[in-house]
Order: sequence, then C-alpha cells, then structure tokens
Amino acid sequence: ISRAAQMQQKKSGGASPGPRSGYSMFTDGKQHVFIRGGTRERGRSTETLQDLWKLDVSTYVWERVSESGTTPGERSGMGSCVVDDTAFFFGGVSDVEGHNGRIEPRFHQDLFSFSMTSNQWVLHPMPSDLTKCPSTRRNAQCCSTGDQLFMFGGLREEGQKEREVTLDDLWAFKCTNLANEVPPAWGCVMPLSGSGVVWHDTSDSEGGEDAEDSMQED
Repeated sequence: ISRAAQMQQKKSGGASPGPRSGYSMFTDGKQHVFIRGGTRERGRSTETLQDLWKLDVSTYVWERVSESGTTPGERSGMGSCVVDDTAFFFGGVSDVEGHNGRIEPRFHQDLFSFSMTSNQWVLHPMPSDLTKCPSTRRNAQCCSTGDQLFMFGGLREEGQKEREVTLDDLWAFKCTNLANEVPPAWGCVMPLSGSGVVWHDTSDSEGGEDAEDSMQED
C-alpha cells in the first residue's frame, strides 16, 4: 500500500476542531499541527472562534490547547507564519456589535506571537506612527526566511462601511531578539501600487451578491 493511501486511511480520534474556515494553521515542524480561530456557520449567522487545537501527527489525535498570556481572542483571517518554535500572527477580523445591535466586522492592526513550547501568547506593541507598519487587514499571506518575516497583501476596509480593498504592499521585519516592550522595526519593501479591487457588500440589495469594481489611484 502506498504512503498516500496510508495517509488517506488515517482518521483523527476523539474531539476535533470541527468545521470552520478562515482559521490559522501552522506547525512546529516536528510532531504537531496547530489550528486556531476562524469562523463557523451557525444557521443563518456566523460564529467567530478563538479556540486553539493541536494535532499529534503520530497518532492523529486532536487536543484542545490551554493558552496563556494575551491572546488574539475571537479572530479569523490572521496572517501567520513560523520562525523556529514561535508562530507570528498579524491582523485579522473579529465581530463587534455596532449601531442598532447589528454585528459588524472589526479589522485589526496588531502583532502577536505564540510559543509552541510554552503555549504562551505575547501581544507586541505597534509603532507610535502607525504608517510605519502594515495597515489593518485580513487574509494577508506570510512566510519567513531565516529570522525575517515577510507579509504581502490582504484585504482592508476603507471609507464607507462594507467596502473592502485588496492590497499589494510587502512588509518585513526581523523576529530575533524581539523584546516584548519594543515595537518591531517594520520595513516597507514594496508600497501599495495604488491599484486594487474594491468589493461592496450588496447582500441587502437585489441579487444579494458582492459587487466588484476596479480602483486606480493617481
């Protein structure tokens, strides 16, 4: 039997994270795969999650992880990657109660790290000048090379409600010797080009679908 067939036959035992999307998934590169947050459909509403799970790839058994420190809370769409035994997370979106009790998205501009050896979260301070770091966003993609983390693109809200713009900026910072009380030294490798796609939520209008417009700034 092939290795692929053996893997397909594996089934996780016990409790599990359950159906979800928009979660962060990362690994310690050894024996464990982690899943955190995301969203889950609950009838006609969506629940934003804040649980952290760990899969032992030698037994395919899931375990709910007990976290400590300052966690991101309920969050989906966080950009994430791993450097050594630490996972880094940026941004994402959560739900907040707005006017008239309506649930509205809140986009974040923050950086967290999670130690996979101690299960400890750290919220890192941002620069006093927030233009010197990535803006609020969700669904950014991250990777690392050596001790440097790179983050590209994503979506952010701009101007009127329910208007999101795709991003194409590239940022980087070094993860080593990152003191808790010192903001990371972000560097903008490639700024926004000024073009993108604007998404409008038209779910309350006829047709009930998202509308797409192109955007070009002078």
